[in-house]
Amino acid sequence: MKFLPLIALAALTPLQAQDKEEPSYDLNFAPKLYHTENFQFRLRVTVGNRENLMSAKLAETVASVEGDGTYTIQTKLTEVKLESKPDKDKPAVKKAEKDKLGLPVRFTRSGVMMGHVGKEISDANDYALQRYFFFTAPLMLIPVGVEWRTDWSSRQYAKVPTVAVTYVFTGLTEWNGRKCAVVKISTSEGKGLSTVTGVGKCFVDTATGQVCLYQITLSNAEVPTANARGVISCYKELLKP
Repeated sequence: MKFLPLIALAALTPLQAQDKEEPSYDLNFAPKLYHTENFQFRLRVTVGNRENLMSAKLAETVASVEGDGTYTIQTKLTEVKLESKPDKDKPAVKKAEKDKLGLPVRFTRSGVMMGHVGKEISDANDYALQRYFFFTAPLMLIPVGVEWRTDWSSRQYAKVPTVAVTYVFTGLTEWNGRKCAVVKISTSEGKGLSTVTGVGKCFVDTATGQVCLYQITLSNAEVPTANARGVISCYKELLKP
């Protein structure tokens, strides 16, 4: 397996083929100003016997694109439904929620989440969780079989622990008429008994860098609303136009 070094925000290399004998792909998202993609989104949080599930339609709109390639995404949740199960042997309590407009999220050219626009540090829990739901790739053409790593951190939220993320480009698949890269994801945050680990995968359109499917499960994750640790699972799937 080939390996690409740790991605550094200030040391990203230009697009270049890693191996001329193998097909290589640019897996970076190509933002188009004001373009919107819609997803089915599910977030499941399990703490002991308690389980909470949120499902919604998620709209991601490119709100700005800067000259250096950085861009901003505006998110909006609609058709929000919540299910709360206080115990595995009890029926779930279901209710609908109002639409939720998120604060714009800033990204580097390679897709590293930098933070929120207008977000206060006191609300860093949103960043700590939301950064797990996005994909990043080095600014170069990548063949199948390559592994790379990056650190998810932000100066805006300096107190939030850094997450080390490893990606492996395992192969190609067809998804709703799109040729997609299949990328395996593993994460690690913290040390000792506080270590949070994650495993998942995503499908990335090799023509546009658009993430078509993304899923990840975090173990021993901190759940601020429960003042405890549990399992958090995220699923995001691009909807057909």
